[in-house]
Order: sequence, then structure tokens, then C-alpha cells
Amino acid sequence: MSTLDFLQPDPTTLFEQVAQAGIQGMGGGGFSTARKLRLAWQAKATRVIANAVECEPGINVDAALLAEHSPEVVQGLNIVMTAIGATQGVLAFAADFPKSTIKMLCQQFENQADREPDADSFAANQPSLSCTPITRTAGAGAERHLCQQLFGLSLEPTQYPIDRGVLCLNVGTLFAIQQAIVLGKPLRQRLVTVNGDTNWVSLGTPFADLLTLEEQPGAKTTRRYREGGHYTGKLSPPKAVVTAATNAVWLVEPATQTPCTYCSRCSDACPEALAPQTLHRLCTQPQVGAPSTQASPQSLSESALEANGLSRCTECGLCNNLCPSNIDLLGSFQQAKAQAREQALADARAHRAKQRHERHVSRTQARAQIALQRRESRRESRRLKQRGPDAWR
Repeated sequence: MSTLDFLQPDPTTLFEQVAQAGIQGMGGGGFSTARKLRLAWQAKATRVIANAVECEPGINVDAALLAEHSPEVVQGLNIVMTAIGATQGVLAFAADFPKSTIKMLCQQFENQADREPDADSFAANQPSLSCTPITRTAGAGAERHLCQQLFGLSLEPTQYPIDRGVLCLNVGTLFAIQQAIVLGKPLRQRLVTVNGDTNWVSLGTPFADLLTLEEQPGAKTTRRYREGGHYTGKLSPPKAVVTAATNAVWLVEPATQTPCTYCSRCSDACPEALAPQTLHRLCTQPQVGAPSTQASPQSLSESALEANGLSRCTECGLCNNLCPSNIDLLGSFQQAKAQAREQALADARAHRAKQRHERHVSRTQARAQIALQRRESRRESRRLKQRGPDAWR
């Protein structure tokens, strides 16, 4: 890969370079970074959040990255701000980071604000750069929570930060952007916490090469791999590999699920004041309570889920961690959201197909009307010719 002029980057060229580097969201979402940057540029976003708020216990990927490569992260933040035309950049990090890391970050931002633009720093073009500590709580690193805490912006359940002029990127993503634009390096490795130890791991590395399921040769075990944190992580198949979105891999013993006891621990702890047990029941039993009418049980379930606030769920995973019955509440919410997105896409495709059909029918009818008028005109001309010259007077 070739390098780009990052002092005055062309947005379209930069987005293509990011796409060629294979950079995806490295905070766990895995969304295409090039597409996210393009959307922010088209929406004329004015603020950029460098997200280093690790709210999952045991994961210290962002802290390790900032301790080693904070100048590169800040440079990646500047590159993104310059490309999309943003005027304010904020690095949000967990308040319980090591004191040495916090001190280094503060010094880094102070230096960036005072230095003249050159090959290593061009912060003078972006005067508003700051770093803010965030108290580590469940869901503190969610985009909507950061927008509220940093800028006082309240997002509707159907809104994204870009709709309010804010672009949120993980610090690992910003580091990968800096490596791709300045050094021309594609995304080939990332920091991963493996059973508590954080190291650089190449993408595509099987989990089996990081951890072994069998403690002794030939011995069988029920332990499984978990990708992600203790709250939001999910069990992975034995042949899973490290991807750009993999921030942690654990070896866990799957717990046995028992029926819900309605203890309300999940409801009491939910930061969005939802009722996870009710949402789970609606997600797993869509036909419960459906009347014996022509209404679709699926549509009834979707409306009930929306009424109970499924779209407001930030997927923090706190309900899973507190459930004494070991019910995978988060998994059912994620599946229901995925099905809703697929249904929305199918409805949009059907609507576009209906519009195309209606336009086709309209064109066909217009052509038939024109052809009928022409036939009538020719028939009238022949009739007048047969009646002789006097018929034209």
C-alpha cells in the first residue's frame, strides 16, 4: 500500500485507502470504517470521539495501546478530523487507567495544542483537542452514553451519533488508520486480551493457537471459547479465529440455564430502565398472547418489542452477568435486533420493487393509450379518405 498526504488528505482517496487496508471497527462492532467515515463526511460531522472507555472487566486493550502508541492514536484522530472537516476531537478514556498512562495522555494533548503543524503533528489545524476521563461503569463506553456525557446530546432510540454530527471511533481503529495512511500498512494484527494477558495477535489466528480446550492430551472438556468481555461476549465455535473486532478471548465453562425466577435483578440494574425478562419472553416466544385474528404474530411481536424499548437496549450485557438462571438475555436481544434489521431491509426492497412495478404499469398504460390514440387517428383518416374530398371541408 502507498502512503497519502495526511496534512491535506483528499477525503475520497483516504476512504479508499482505509477500505483497502481492511480496517473495521475494533471496539467490538466490526462495522466498516471506510463507510462510517464517508457517512460522517457526508453528514458534515463536527465532532470526533476517540473511544478508549473499556467498561468490560479484565480487558485492557485500549489502555495497553495508549501506553505504547498514544502519539499515533492522536495523529490518527487528527487525520480523521481533517478528512471529514471536524473541529472538535475528544479522547474519552477510563478513569481507572494507570496513572502513568493518564499523565502521558494529558502531556500528549498539551503538546499537541502548542506545536506547529509539521510532518509529525498538525494540531494547529484542529485547535480543539482534549482528553476526558470517564468513570468505568456498565455501558459507559456506549456511543449514546458518551454523546450524553461529553456533549450533552440525547439520542433517540432510532438515532445514531452521526445524526447529531458526532463520529465515534475506537482508539484501535484510529491507530490502524494512522498506520494505513502514514505508513501504508494494512490491518494485519491487533491487541487482544487472552485470559487476562494482552498481546499483539495476527488476524486469522485460531483461538486454539491462543488457548487449548484440553488440559491433558485425549481428555474431554466442556469448556468453550468466549469472544469479547464477560458482559457482552459470546461463546464461539472451536474453529473460530481472531478478527478485527476481537478484543478478548477467554476459556470459560458454560453454565447450565434454568427457568427465569423473576427475581428482577436484571430490571433493577438495567441502565436504560428496561425489563429484560419481558423482552426475553417476547423475543423467544413471539406467538404468546397473539389473538386469533388475521394479524401476523411476527408483526404483533415486533410492535410489543418496540413498545417495551428493545431499540433502547445498548447491549451492555449487565443483565446476563446478573441473571442467577444463566439465561442468555443479551443473545436473544441481539438476535431480535438482527431479525428486525433484516425485516426492515426486506420491507425496503419490497417497497422499491412495488414502486418499480407501479412505474412499469404506468408506462405500459401510457404506451397503450398512445397506441390507441394513434390507431383511432389512422382509422379516422382512412374513413375521411373513403368519404371523398368533400369530407375534409
